[in-house]
Amino acid sequence: MVISAAFQTRARTIDHLGREQIADCPTAISELWKNAYDAYARNVSLNIFDGDTPVATLVDDGHGMSLDDIINKWLTVGTESKAIKKDIPYEDRNGIDHIRAKQGQKGIGRLSCAALGSLMLLVSKKKDSPLVACLLDWRIFENPYLMLNDIKIPIMECSDKNELITVIPEMFDALMGNLWGDGDDILRDNRIEQAWENYSELEKNENNDITKEAIENTVINAFFEERHFQSWPVWNNKTTHGTAMFIAGIHDDLIAQLSTDAGSEAQGAEVRAKERFLQTLNSFVNPFKREEEEQITDFKTSVIAWNGNLQRFIIDEVRNFDISNFDQLEHIVEGNIDENGLFSGRVKAFGEWFDNITVKPKTVYKTRKDTRFGPFFLRLGTFEVIRKNSTLSDEQHATFDRIRDQFGGVMVFRDDLRVMPYGREDNDFFEIEKRRSKNAGLYMFSNRACFGGVYITKEHNPNLRDKAGREG
Repeated sequence: MVISAAFQTRARTIDHLGREQIADCPTAISELWKNAYDAYARNVSLNIFDGDTPVATLVDDGHGMSLDDIINKWLTVGTESKAIKKDIPYEDRNGIDHIRAKQGQKGIGRLSCAALGSLMLLVSKKKDSPLVACLLDWRIFENPYLMLNDIKIPIMECSDKNELITVIPEMFDALMGNLWGDGDDILRDNRIEQAWENYSELEKNENNDITKEAIENTVINAFFEERHFQSWPVWNNKTTHGTAMFIAGIHDDLIAQLSTDAGSEAQGAEVRAKERFLQTLNSFVNPFKREEEEQITDFKTSVIAWNGNLQRFIIDEVRNFDISNFDQLEHIVEGNIDENGLFSGRVKAFGEWFDNITVKPKTVYKTRKDTRFGPFFLRLGTFEVIRKNSTLSDEQHATFDRIRDQFGGVMVFRDDLRVMPYGREDNDFFEIEKRRSKNAGLYMFSNRACFGGVYITKEHNPNLRDKAGREG
């Protein structure tokens, strides 16, 4: 006898697709920035606040979401809204005339916010629409015994920000129904009770902290303060639309940004967290474009640490390294590479330009329809790290040597937004360091001493897609 059965989804699937899938905290931030770009935001900012319980806010001035958007798009995993080519109407484009190249692909990037912290209050507002708030505790999705369809996410529409403040405790009480049940469905309540009993027993046997107790001990009113809400332009009436994430129980990588100390060997993890932050989020928008070239000028990103009322920019809206700095490098290769691998462009060697350079590929690339690549642009520069070999002035050489850890690395930009993890110290996709380790005299380029990278577009290279974890 033939029987039929449907897939059943455990709540932990969300944890796998979100927190566990994303490579690290800075990569998660870059994913959320891309979502803001797709929402036609002009500004997106990550704010990290000190306090007894540090809080992070990720705020933008994009088109925002309605109640229907929250339910049928944001809370729908793998939604078709990214897959179907549907232009955003002009009234939702924040005064931006052109159509932006969509960055999201799989409809799961929004889940990366789980990598930033355990508790999140999502608030959004479309123009001429009420505020919509949604409260999640991502720790609930760590329970492998809970079924996804048994979890209820509290959502509220609010007429103004004052009403929002008053309903947050009510939303938190509703969220706790995912731990204790809510009395609406006795069978669901029994399943939830059994799931948490099983999970708590598992954690006890493994000598781990009890997740249910940690969630129960959360005091929602102790987390979010007026200064956190003030970081969102909608809250200040500077704009009428946008989305904000208010996050508590934040990741150690975020807490590390609050420190103003240079760090020491004893604080190695904190130092590395700061380095990864800068290497990942610096140059998020392609800074290596000349004035006459088409580029993104209507999207600004920033990271701000708040120690009390004192703000400190970790990533500034103002570019600290751009094409004017790049052009001072003594070695530059820039030009187009066509679909057959033929390079046509120019080369700068020890400060002298050589035009009309062509380089043929060593082999013919055999590709299938689904692996074929299209034309792309290469703009890569470097300098002689050993001072006596360099044609740069002492001041120029010292500057490049100082900033290469923050801005160096061979990056990849798709439609002028950074693709992760290329350009980071822990990524040698182009095998520059591998070649250099074999023969430093022959292979003079060093990954951290390189600036610029590869420019691709979704139009000409549709086969180049992000992996789900954004690790390439």
